[in-house]
Amino acid sequence: MNLKNVFWDYSDFQDEQNLIKFLNNNRNNEKVYLWILSRFLERASVADTLKIFTISEIEEFIDKVKISPKARKKWKRIIQLKK
Repeated sequence: MNLKNVFWDYSDFQDEQNLIKFLNNNRNNEKVYLWILSRFLERASVADTLKIFTISEIEEFIDKVKISPKARKKWKRIIQLKK
């Protein structure tokens, strides 16, 4: 997984284990969770995003994350195809 594309400005999160640990510790913190999700939806590959987040999670939060219209359209289409 290439996390440098997603977290070029946060070197601690470029390590997959650190990122997953941080995400698991902050799943109840919606602000942090949505920030990480938005980074993946905007910058990560589909395959890498789906290693961290389920389609159900993405579908649940797609309208809450701050992402570009292009990324939102792409992910809504992927959600439809994966159902």
